[in-house]
Amino acid sequence: MTAGELQVMSLLERMPDRDRTVVLIRHSKRPSLASVPYDRRPEVELTPEGITMAREFGNSLYDIIGDRRIYLLHTAAKRCQMTARALEEGLSSRGPALTMIRADPEIRDPIVDLEKFRDVRESLGWQGMIKNWLGRRIDPGILEDPETYAGMIVKLLLDCDYLDSGDVLITVAHDITLFPLIHTYFGRCLTTIGYMNGIVMKSDGDRTEIGFEEEIMRLSSVR
Repeated sequence: MTAGELQVMSLLERMPDRDRTVVLIRHSKRPSLASVPYDRRPEVELTPEGITMAREFGNSLYDIIGDRRIYLLHTAAKRCQMTARALEEGLSSRGPALTMIRADPEIRDPIVDLEKFRDVRESLGWQGMIKNWLGRRIDPGILEDPETYAGMIVKLLLDCDYLDSGDVLITVAHDITLFPLIHTYFGRCLTTIGYMNGIVMKSDGDRTEIGFEEEIMRLSSVR
């Protein structure tokens, strides 16, 4: 199990299980995208190892959340769909976990103009682009303002009307979805994050906590 997966599990154990819980993670292992055209990248699948990793992670998560109602949500990319399905298989292999795949809410990525995004990425490189974006030095007409995007994602996920107290929503997305949240709430300018690492959010309506790795922040309610 990767360090990121262990950190997510640790956060789930440390934060109260009576609240509605959202886990937002990066997808599992995929092949390199270096030779894949930008418009074909959403179709890239997990590697066989990535499928196994996600199943094993779901299996391990059962020990912590298997007796709770669990929803799985993913972005449109094939590798995110495959990660959610493999997580469900891992959870279901352990027992009668009540696990459901959902299509809503739609989690959009922060790319506004794909052609200009491609140009900026090729000009600055991946790490340079992410640093400039998080520093709010990239036109929001290319990439959404990171703080605005982070707030939108947190509110969107915690406001799911089908989530009741004690329910868990596991959302599989991309690293570019996670970077703005980690920067906005933890002040960390990351340009890489491991597969299936991510953040855990809890809310009871009056109090919201958001955790990443070893740190848990308390926020005024976003609901």
